Amino acid sequence: VILHNTPPSADDDVIFDSNSFLSNGQTVSVNTENAVCKNLDWSTVTNNPTFINTTSVNIRIFGSFILSSNMQYLYGGTLTFESTNSGNIIETAGHLILNNIIFGGINGEWTLADNLSLEGTIFHNYGNFQTNSMVISCNNFNSATTNNRMLILGNSKVIASGSWSINSTNLVLYSGTSQLTIGNKLSNAGNTIITYNKIFFPTGSFIENAGAYVYYDSIIGGGSNGIVQGNCYINYLEMFGNGTVSVNDTLKFVRFHGIGTLDGNHVVDTARFDTIGNI
Repeated sequence: VILHNTPPSADDDVIFDSNSFLSNGQTVSVNTENAVCKNLDWSTVTNNPTFINTTSVNIRIFGSFILSSNMQYLYGGTLTFESTNSGNIIETAGHLILNNIIFGGINGEWTLADNLSLEGTIFHNYGNFQTNSMVISCNNFNSATTNNRMLILGNSKVIASGSWSINSTNLVLYSGTSQLTIGNKLSNAGNTIITYNKIFFPTGSFIENAGAYVYYDSIIGGGSNGIVQGNCYINYLEMFGNGTVSVNDTLKFVRFHGIGTLDGNHVVDTARFDTIGNI
C-alpha cells in the first residue's frame, strides 16, 4: 500500500483499480475545494465504491476522465477540463454528471467515448470538443466565447432542455447529420456563418440569429408558439402552433399549422398556412 501525504497535481494520474478497495461499498470523498489531477481513471475498479464530495466544488482535470459501471458516482461539483493537449477522452459509463462541465484548456481536445448526461450546463470555452456521434443530454449548451474552439457533432443527438447558445467568432462548427432538441431558446451570435442540420423544439421555440448568418436544414417547432428572428436560410420549417418569422430570410419551404406570420423581407419558395397567414 502506498500512502501519499500531498494531494495530486496537474501532472499526477489518479487511478482506482482492483487493489484500491478491500471491501464492498467503500467511499472516496473529495475534501479539497478545487481538486486537481491529470487523468482520473476508474475503469478497472472493483467492489462498487462511491465517489462523493464534501467541501469540494470543482475538479480540474488535465487529462482524461473515465468512470466505471462498477461504482457509484455522487460527486456534485463541477468538472473543469483544462488539458492543452489532444487525445483526452470522457467516458461516464452511464453515470449522471450532477453539475456543470467546463472545457477550459487552450488548444485542448476531448472526445466522448460514450453517451453523456448531466444536470447542468456544458460550457465549451476553449479547445476541440468531439461528440463522436454520442447522445448528449444537458440543461444548457454554451459556446458563446470568442476563443478558438472547434465543435464536431457528427451524428449526435443533443438534448438541451433549456437553451443552446453559440458565438461563431473563432468557432469551427461541423454539424454533420446531428439533431439538436432544444427546450426553449437557440441563440446565435458572431461574425461568421453557422450551419445546422436538424433542430427540433418539443415545446415553444425561440430562435435568435444576432450577427451571424445561419443555415438550417430543418427546423420543427412542436409547441404552441414559435419565433425565428434574424437573418438566416431555412431549407424546411414547420411550426405546429402559431409562428412568426421576422427580418430577412430565405425560406425554401415553410408550413404553419396555426397562425403564421412572415414579417420582413423574405425570399420564399413555398409557404403553407393551414389556418391564417399574415405576410
